[in-house]
Amino acid sequence: YADFLGLFGSWVVERIESGMSMGLYINSVVHSVEFSDYLPGILKTIFFGFTIGIVGSYEGYHSTGGTEGVGKSATDAAVTSSLLIILLDVVFVKLTLMLWPPT
Repeated sequence: YADFLGLFGSWVVERIESGMSMGLYINSVVHSVEFSDYLPGILKTIFFGFTIGIVGSYEGYHSTGGTEGVGKSATDAAVTSSLLIILLDVVFVKLTLMLWPPT
């Protein structure tokens, strides 16, 4: 869904900036995109979701102190997940550039 919106948004920008028709855009951009272009983004979402699930489960399992402790654990889980996702994204970008160098 996000990939589709990205492609559509780029056509809108091209339409505004250079007046490119939808037919020309499809022929020049959409036909040159391969599944391997989407693969890194798809794989990253799987790992990001796994990270959020593991961190949330860990924090929830180790939560103490009643409702106040649950709130603190939820905040800790959100902050820790966000930081880990940023770090994972850096690693995945480096791996992606190594495995699929830009042409």
